[in-house]
Parts: sequence; C-alpha cells; structure tokens
Amino acid sequence: MRTSEGFNWAGDIIAYIRSLVVELALESGGVYELFILVQVKDLKQHIFLDPEAYDRVLRKHVPEEFRGMAYLWNENLLKDWYPEVPNHSYIHQAYQALQLFANNIAPDFDYFWQFEMDWRATTPHLKAFERMASWAKDQPRLYLNNMNSAWYLPSLQGSWNDLWMLMNDTLWNDKRAAEVREHGKKWGVGEEADLITLAPIVDVRTTNFWLFKGMVHNDPLQIKKKKLPHFAAPVAMTRTSKQLLSAVHTLQQQYGFWMASEATMETMAYHHGFKAVHVQHPVFFHGTEEDQMVDWLFNSGGPENLGGGPDSQYNWVGAAHIVLEKLTWWWPREGYDHYSQHVWSDFLKKGTCLPPGMFHPFKWEKFKSPK
Repeated sequence: MRTSEGFNWAGDIIAYIRSLVVELALESGGVYELFILVQVKDLKQHIFLDPEAYDRVLRKHVPEEFRGMAYLWNENLLKDWYPEVPNHSYIHQAYQALQLFANNIAPDFDYFWQFEMDWRATTPHLKAFERMASWAKDQPRLYLNNMNSAWYLPSLQGSWNDLWMLMNDTLWNDKRAAEVREHGKKWGVGEEADLITLAPIVDVRTTNFWLFKGMVHNDPLQIKKKKLPHFAAPVAMTRTSKQLLSAVHTLQQQYGFWMASEATMETMAYHHGFKAVHVQHPVFFHGTEEDQMVDWLFNSGGPENLGGGPDSQYNWVGAAHIVLEKLTWWWPREGYDHYSQHVWSDFLKKGTCLPPGMFHPFKWEKFKSPK
C-alpha cells in the first residue's frame, strides 16, 4: 500500500487495512504480507541521517498498529539510488520506491501488488488475488498484446474465446512470430505473469492526445526513435514480478531511463519479453448509453489495439468524460463525479449490498457522513 505524510487516516481505511491483514497475510499463512510505503514529502526531515527524525515522522504519520509494517522514503532516497533520472515525482516514478523495497527489504518475494489508499474491494481479497494470478497464468502468449488492449463487453463480444478469435498477430515482430508458430496457442499457458494490470494495456502510439505520448527519456532501446510499441495501463496499481522490477531498476541506474509511471512496467515488460496480462475484473457502468455505444467509445481501435485508437479513452483531450466518470474503476481526475465514490459511500452510509468487485477511486475527504 502506498501513502504519504499527512494522509487522512479517518473513516474506514484503518478497518480496511485490518481486513487486508486478516484476509491476505493470516488466511494465506504468510504467503502474502502487507507493507505500507510512506512518502515523506518534507525533505527538511532528514529521516535517513537521523534515526530520531525517522521515528518521529513514523509516529506522527502512521497509526501505532501499522508502524511495524510501514517504511518511510523520500525523493532524496530516490535521487541517491537513481542519480541519472532527473524526475522523481510520483506521476513519473510510482515504482521506484517499490523497486528499492523489492531489491533491498523484501528480496525473498517474487511478486508485489501495489495499491493506493483510495482503492476498495468487496470480494474476499485472498480469493480475488489468487484468481487474478491464476487467470493471468492461464493466458496464452498468442494474441496476448491484442487481448490486453480490449475492453471486454460479454453482452456484445460473447465468450472470452469469441473475442480471442477476432484477434490477429499484427503486433508480433518477425522473431516473435516465428516463436508463435513454433509454440502455437499453448505458448505461455501455465507461465506466471510478470505484470498484471487492472486496466487495458494500450499501445498509445495510435492515440491522439494521451498526455505522456512520446515521453521516453534516456532510452537505450530507442523506443521513440525506432517507433517501437509504447504501452500504458493507468493507474499504477499492478502486480509486478521481482525480475521486471529489477530490469527497470537496472535501466534507471545505468542509463537514467524514465517515462510515465503508468507506462513504465507495461512498456518494459513488452520489450524484455516478459508476460504482461490485463486481468479482466468486473467494472460496472452507471449510465444510460447502450452497450453498442459503450463499445464504440472504449474499443475504438483495430483488433490489434482495440482500446488504443485515435479516439481512445486514454486521451486527455477528447475523452468521453461524462461516460468515464460513471465507471467503478478509473483514475482520479479533478472535476469528475466518480461513480465509485457514490457506490462505496452508499455501502458505508446505508449498508447497500454490493456485488464482488474492486472500486477506485474513493476519497474519504469527499465522503459525506449521514446525519
């Protein structure tokens, strides 16, 4: 879990984190462990030079019951480890703290889920995590990049296999295409995913106005120059493998490589040949638009990149905002009246029964308690 100093621990978050500890760490017998990475934005607090300062900040900003699982970090730490990277802001480096954590504090773990404090779920967490991992493991590599880009609407597209049959192999380069022909459609089945995302992994090169389009810096792979695939899947709440985190860690240390957070792991997984999977989970839509209109809005690209056409909803300009805010899973955007906020608020205030699913964002500061 990620947070920062000054986070408002009021409301349901303490109870929610307790439920994560019980349902993940205890029920799994320690297969999962929960940690909290806390960003200290005040660089005048010399937390790594003065143990008393570290302890003081920890006690001030983390509830007592969670201090044993919390680790502080700041931008100075990132600068020390990645001096060639000029930008350490969260919007571009949501994974650097996790990279250091994976390599130095928790090297025995093979996979790391990263979530933010405005994420909620109604499904039993252990069951959900295990099913997502299992489903990703079962996906073949054949057409995987194409499938990853799709917003799956069963009412229109039929079964998952029906959607798979629509795909083609236009994203495979010559070497990879030969490997596909050699291994067939079972290639990758049973292989753990190095990256699991909760939103479609889209090749943003074909979008018109994705905010970070073309933003690839200090890149030894020459992605921009060679016009190679550049993937993104907002937000930066994912499961990443240690080997993927280590690969990015090495690139950033040696070359100062960087790009937007929501594109870093997605793009690097592709270019390192790691398995990346967009896991389908229930995303509910609270709107009057017909299914065909929703499909037209979200799957505006061709079969090789369904969610990534010129009119992709990943565009910062030109997106169908009145539709996007009606989803139960999207990224926080100023001015949006997020449906996920209302869903979780009704659950807290009225005890409204909710179906299994994950919801984002929910901001406690926008929650209005019942009188």
